[in-house]
This record gives sequence, C-alpha cells and structure tokens, in this order.
Amino acid sequence: MIMKLNPCMLAAIARQLQRAKHYYLTVVFSLALTLTMVFSVFSILDVAYLQPLPYGESDDLYYLEGSLKYQGQDMPGTNTQNLLALQQKNSPFSQLAIYFSWSEYKLYDDPNRPIVPVYMGSSNVFEVLQVEPVLGRFFNANEDLGNKQPSAVISYQLWQSHFAGDPAVIGKSIQLNQRRFNIIGVTPDNWVLPQKTDVASAIWLPMDMDEQLDPKTFGGYSGGVKALARLASGITFEQASEQAGILMAAAAQQNTPDIVKEYPISARLQDFTSAIRGDSSNIILMLVAGVILLTLIALINLGNLQLARAVGRVQSVAISYVFGATKRQLFKEIFQHNLLVIGSAALLALLLTQLTFDAIQTLGASVLPRLDAMGLSVYMLLFALGISLIIALIFSYIELKTIDENQLRTSLQSSGKGTGKQLSKGMSHCLIGLQLLFSVLTLTASSQVLMASLSEALRPNNLVTDDLWSMVIHYAAIPTTEERVNLQRAIQLQLAGKPEVLQVSRASEPRIPSPYNMDTLYNEAGESISNSRIITVDEHYLPLYQMTVEGRFFTYDDLTLTHKPVLINQRLASRLTGNPLGQKIMTGDKVALQIVGVVNNTNFPGDASYEGDELFLPGQYLGERTDTLLFKVTPDYTELSQAQMYAELLKIDPRLDLVQFASVTAQFDDFSRNQRFAAGIAAAISLVSLIMVLAGINGMVSYMVRMRRYDLGVKLAMGATQTRLLHHQLLELATPIAAASLLAFSLAYFVIGYSRTLPEWHFTLYWHELILSLLVLLVFSMISCFLPVWQVLKTDPIKALRNE
Repeated sequence: MIMKLNPCMLAAIARQLQRAKHYYLTVVFSLALTLTMVFSVFSILDVAYLQPLPYGESDDLYYLEGSLKYQGQDMPGTNTQNLLALQQKNSPFSQLAIYFSWSEYKLYDDPNRPIVPVYMGSSNVFEVLQVEPVLGRFFNANEDLGNKQPSAVISYQLWQSHFAGDPAVIGKSIQLNQRRFNIIGVTPDNWVLPQKTDVASAIWLPMDMDEQLDPKTFGGYSGGVKALARLASGITFEQASEQAGILMAAAAQQNTPDIVKEYPISARLQDFTSAIRGDSSNIILMLVAGVILLTLIALINLGNLQLARAVGRVQSVAISYVFGATKRQLFKEIFQHNLLVIGSAALLALLLTQLTFDAIQTLGASVLPRLDAMGLSVYMLLFALGISLIIALIFSYIELKTIDENQLRTSLQSSGKGTGKQLSKGMSHCLIGLQLLFSVLTLTASSQVLMASLSEALRPNNLVTDDLWSMVIHYAAIPTTEERVNLQRAIQLQLAGKPEVLQVSRASEPRIPSPYNMDTLYNEAGESISNSRIITVDEHYLPLYQMTVEGRFFTYDDLTLTHKPVLINQRLASRLTGNPLGQKIMTGDKVALQIVGVVNNTNFPGDASYEGDELFLPGQYLGERTDTLLFKVTPDYTELSQAQMYAELLKIDPRLDLVQFASVTAQFDDFSRNQRFAAGIAAAISLVSLIMVLAGINGMVSYMVRMRRYDLGVKLAMGATQTRLLHHQLLELATPIAAASLLAFSLAYFVIGYSRTLPEWHFTLYWHELILSLLVLLVFSMISCFLPVWQVLKTDPIKALRNE
C-alpha cells in the first residue's frame, strides 16, 4: 500500500505531533525497542533457517567425524589416518574431504602479529563444497598430500581487512609464524562449518603443511579433525552411516590398536545443515517464544494507549462524520496515520537492530550458527513491512471500534458522560489481567535466567588470583632445545629481577588452557579411570594460587627426580578407592606415579566443561614449543600492555613470540563475560516488561475512570466519600490482578514441574528471588491502579454533571 502525503496532510500531521508529542514519543520508542528485539531474533532465525548455505547442492552434503566410547558416552574424536583410509577404500562416499585446525598461527605481516584461524584441508575440500573462488583458484593436484606445497587460500574477510580488497593479491605471500605461503585464491564471504565460528576469517593451507600434525602419522584422536562427504549414487543415508562406522572401526584397529583396546571407535554421519544448526534449535525456539511474549505485552499496552487516544479524539472524528465522512474514509485516514507512526518505529528498530549485530555475533557465536552472515536481508525487510502493516491494522481497528454512528453527533455536546463504544468492565479487567499474566510469565523466566547467569558468573574459582599475571611464550622459532631452555631461564630471571615482581613460577600451560594436554590415566590394577588434564609445574606454581592441599606440595628436589611424585585434584581423587595419598597412578606410558597430595578443585565460572580431572607433574622447562610464566606483583604494580611486554621479549631475542599476556583475574572475568551479559539482558528484559505492564495498566485504568467520570460524580453527589470510592475502585481492580497473578503462577509452576521430568531441561530454581519479583510486580501494579483513580477523584467528578 502506497500512501500519498499531500502538503495539507503533512501540515495536519505536524499539528498532531505538536499537540500529542508525548503520545508519539511513547508509541515510537516503546515499539522501536520491542521491534528491535523482534528483528534481532528474526535475523538469527533468518540465517539459521531461511537463508541458503553458500555451497552448491548443500542438501547432498554430509558431515563426518569419529566417535569414541568413553565411560558409556560417545565423545567426538577423529584420527586423520582413519579418514585417509576411508578416502582410499571403496567407501559409501563419492567424495570425501578432510580438514582440521591444530597449531596456533600468527600473521607476521601485521605489525601487531594477531592470531589468525588457520585450517588445513585436503586438496578436494573446496570441490566437495562446490564453491568458486572470488579471485584466483582453490587447491588442486599441486596441493595433494605429500607435495608440501606452500599455498594459501585466504578468506574474503582477511582479503578486505589485511589487503584492502587488492585485486592483485594473487601471487603475493603472507608469513604465518616462521614460514611464508603464496596466496593462490580468495574464498567467498560468510563461510560456515559445523562447530566452527571463525571460518569466515580463516586461512586455508594444504593438509600436510601444519607445523605439528602430520596426517599420515598422527596417532591420536582429536575433536578438531573433521570430514565433508557426498554420498555415492544409490546409497542412502542409513547405509552410508552404517558402512562408515564399520570402515572407521576397521581403520582404527589397524592405525591405533592400543587406543581401540580402551575406547571403541565408530563414525558419526550427519546431514550438513543439521550439523551447522547443532543444538541451536532449542535456543532459537526460546528466543522466539520470549519475543512473542514481549510483543504481546507491548501490543496490549499500546492498544490501551490507543483506546485512551481514541477517546480524546472522538469529538474531532464526530465533526468529520457530520460533514459527510464515511466509516471507510475514517478508517483510511486512521490507518495512514498509524502506518506512518509505526513505520517510523520500524525504521528506528531496523537501525538499532543493525547496531546490535556485532554484539550478537560476539556473544552468541559459540551457541548460534552463521551469525557472521547476519544483516538486513530481503526476508528481514519483508518481515518488517509485514509486521508494521499488521500492527497498523490492529491499532486502526481499535480506534475504529470506539466509533458509534448514533453517538458521534451527540458527542459534540457531551462532556464526561462517555462517548463511543465503551469497553465493558469485564473486557477492561480482562485486558488488565492479560497484561499482568504475560508480565508474570516474563518475569518468572527472566528472573531465573538472571539468577542463573549471575550465580554462574559469580561462582568462585577457588583460586586467589589477586596481583597474579600470566604470560605464554612461543619458542617455535628457536631451533635447538638447549637454546630454548637458556632463553626461558633468562626471561624468568629478568622478570624475577624487577622490583615490583615478588615471585615467578612456570607451567606447561596457563590455568585457563587452550588447548588441553589430556591423557588417559590408569589405577594400579591397570584399569582406565579417567581422561585427565596433565600439567607440568614447578614448586611455586600451586602455592602462588594459594590452593589448599591434603598431603604436601612439590619441592625443588621433586623437579629433577626420575620417578616423580604427582598431585591430583579432588575430582580425580574421587575416582580412586580409599585414601588417595600413597596410591599410584599411571599415565598412557604405564609408568607408576605416586600421589603425594590432593589439591582443591579449580572452577571455571562461565564454562563448567573445563572442570575436569587434573594431574600435576613436577618439572622444569625442557624446550617445548610454548611455556607459561606465572608471576606475582606488588599491589601498586603499573599494568603493562601486551605490546610493551612483547617489546621487552624482543630485546632478549627477536625470535621469541608472546602468545598471551594478562592478569589472571582479567582472564577469569573474560571467561564469564557471556554470563554477565546474559544477566544484564535478563535484567533489562525484566525492567522493560515491568515498565510496559505498569504503563499499560495505568493507561487502561485511566481509560476506565475517565469513561466513568459521570458515574463517579453521581455517587459523590449522593453522599459517597472520595475515600470510599477509592477503596471500592481498588478492590474492584484487585480482582483481575489477583486472578491473573494466580493463573500465571500456576502456569509457571506447571512448566517448572514438567521440566523436572526432562533431564535436558533441568535447572536450578531460585524461589526467593522469584517470589520477591512477583511481590514487587503486584505492589507496583496496585500503585499503577491507584494513581489514575486518585487523580480523577481529585478533579471533582461532580463537575461532569454540569458539563464542565
């Protein structure tokens, strides 16, 4: 529908804006905030379900990974040799491509040397995906396994950010760590792979060009090794899944026989689209349900405001009717006005939605798919247009329902006796109850999310991290072990010599690790008991965190022993029978290690998946690629930036690289950032819901008492007191409020009770906070009822009897 706005109409609109600016500000900004949430959720739904994947024949594309049976559960883990065997044998796939991400790479051509995502891919990975390069070419036979070809395919985003979209980028070279690669192609934008959030900004190298992992000899299993496949002609998904499992198990028996003895190996095949979405469907469903609820609250509240506005405009509408305007013409005028107002709110909401995309991508990338493809798509614009038309029609219908042809003429002489088709008392109470019902449900959900997020974010990590700093140093460019050890010792001594540094310690990895160093542990009987994180530390490391110990900490002498003692955490100790002190435990090499102490568990607020079994070994730095230094500083220590610390390292040796430098407190705070943000969002939703429902109740009660002002005047004239009328009105309004509160609480209680029957929906309940939030809502609801009634009674309704 196209509106024609002539100068007279624009002038009339300007006059209306001036006369009712509070109404327009309330409607536009309230609706804009609501629609921003609606559009943001729709944009997530759009990229997850509506927009096609950027690959050819994506419906025929499949995702393959290995699976290990561990303690009765299937854990993802794939071996490259097993996938290579599936490539070469008569498998159920017409095409099979392998890719993985393993080593950490820095882009040395950038002065800041940022860490960039790098994927290794078989030469046919782009062929299986059926994509074409933006520039250059993709891998071909030159990049086959074994050729060690230093080729690189860069992402569209890297091409734009690092090379400014230079069309002559093909043939140039980039340095990743200590090696240079020739750029041969540029991928399209908005790439996506299952369980990966950084593919759209990644660099692709041939599969045999990783610094550490050789796919021909890799003897372990990793969750980072995956495959893409297309089924052979005539093979069904069920047949392919079964055959892949058999072939994977056979390959594992040949390539990793020792691991197969402990963990049965199979394969997991998924259609590519389902693998991309992962477990996000439930999250998206909850988001959609949440915005529908908020939209209903907003529409009911703004609908009440429309009723009040219609009452105020009824005489001007009556004049139009007297001069010959038909109901159709009145509806057209009202609809054009409402569409203009709501369209303004929708445009503002689209602008705000565009501004929220970066925040959504940053915070939701780990749980929601394809967020880097979010934008104001055609689907989004059509949705915005459709919802604007629907809301305009609803508001126009509400206004038009107040028009009664038989009463419009008499309204020109009427006063406070009421005009138009007044809502019945029952309908008014029903609207108040609906607002409260939706608000109680929203507050129930948001209060639980708020408390759950806060509880997780504020959960203690069981460490004392004050004044502790951590730095991870990369020694890969140093060729000999002896030189690496000497440099590490020099760095540690230089740090210890600073007056603000109180103590320095080292470990094989930081407290918040990336990646884990995991190994299977066995008890003295040779039985597998755990897949544990193993960390090598010196004698100062655990005491610096002020960890508690049952038994003893390491001593300096422990570092050089051949048969070393170990410390374990309480989680691992719980897997042993009896007192763990003095017992022996074995790692994968089956060397017995005596337990001399049990330390308290470390919690990782923000991601409990890090909270597993831990085994600490005493040891010095022996020349590994990376090493971590932990040091304690004085409270007045002036913080250094990573760039400043990196400059100090370069003075020692320009081949050194600083991977990470931050205070330990900041690292843990950043770890729980998503939970704090979720708590803030839940608090904001609660506040917006509370404000909107109170405004809606206030508007409906204002409408009711204004329409009944004449009746109130009659009762006052017959001897009723203002206090008595106030009590009567409040008691009358308390009925729908109490009924709605009881119904909402019953529904919430039913949902909570039902969730207890579903293990995947189990969550902690915060009854005290829930009841407190409901009491606050009820108190403010009664205040919202009290104020408009009291205001009308103070204006002396008896004047309505005299048409004043």
